[in-house]
Amino acid sequence: MITFVGDVVCPFGVDPRKLAPIRCDFAVANLEGALASAPPIVSARRLRLYSRADIVGALSGLGVRVLSLANNHIMDLPGAPKPTIDWLESRGFVTCGAGHRLEDAARPAVVAYAGRQLAFLAFGWNTIGCIEATADRPGTSPLHPGFVLRKVAAVRGGYPGAFVVILMHWNYELELYPQPMHRQLAFAAVEAGADMVVGHHPHVVGGIEFHRGRPILYSLGNWFVPRHWGTGTFLRYPPVANTELAFSWDLEAGQGTCHWFRVDDSGTELEAIGSEDARTSRRLADLSPFAGASHHEYKAWMKRNRARRRGLPIYRDMNDHLSNLVRDRWMQVRDSLVQLRELTRPLFAARHRINEH
Repeated sequence: MITFVGDVVCPFGVDPRKLAPIRCDFAVANLEGALASAPPIVSARRLRLYSRADIVGALSGLGVRVLSLANNHIMDLPGAPKPTIDWLESRGFVTCGAGHRLEDAARPAVVAYAGRQLAFLAFGWNTIGCIEATADRPGTSPLHPGFVLRKVAAVRGGYPGAFVVILMHWNYELELYPQPMHRQLAFAAVEAGADMVVGHHPHVVGGIEFHRGRPILYSLGNWFVPRHWGTGTFLRYPPVANTELAFSWDLEAGQGTCHWFRVDDSGTELEAIGSEDARTSRRLADLSPFAGASHHEYKAWMKRNRARRRGLPIYRDMNDHLSNLVRDRWMQVRDSLVQLRELTRPLFAARHRINEH
């Protein structure tokens, strides 16, 4: 049984043991940011996330074996991500999705579990601030459709008997439904050989679809994201972000189980509220009213029903490179305006309102 949880981050001043209210045999998480051995000097005017290095004990307590580092905060601290990767791997964790260069960031994490090989690939979307690695620059493995599909096919060919999992850091914060481009890419990844696609970044739990019998989880939401930081930053989420999901997949039976949790407004107290079969989950069904729609139908549905607007473009087609480039350029301008607004706020009132960005 493999269990997947979403974003994990734990600053100094927060007890990391609280992130492990359950014990899993084999868990996978997204570590949102680099590790620090002492409180780093960061500005409250710019949101920088990191975790205290002794979080590793709590991660082990949760049963985490694999950590995705392909996210928009892994490069927040100087020198990242190499010290974080070295620290984690020296303590028995396996990482994927970030590295000192592109070759490292795109390398699959391959581990043995329950008599099988498991192969993990992780990718970060530059549109939401993931800094992409290059041949001579550290960063994350880029979430470009062609690149993703080539890597999936290569892993499937190189590890024909492995269970291949693709971890995607994508979509907008608080968006309940996948970008049409990302939905297309998830289906294509399954067709290229992925056995499972798991997404995170929106801070809210998203829906699920099965393509060729393989599960696609569009967003796991947060798992452990404290709201108050010693830098004077206070992360503000709407109530919808207080529902958390730990998703377990039985490798032998090919069945999923949803373990639902509720977190308090501090983001640090997790309470179990029930478990249910993934295929009959009422909560997931309510988040997946589009399940089974064609890609063409979904584009129109998404336009009518998306949760986030405020100048955020819809990425409609993964193969429309020119239009996607134009959208990316607009997002860069928009992000610059958001940062300018933050810089004009008084330091003592600095807040990062997730539901506004």
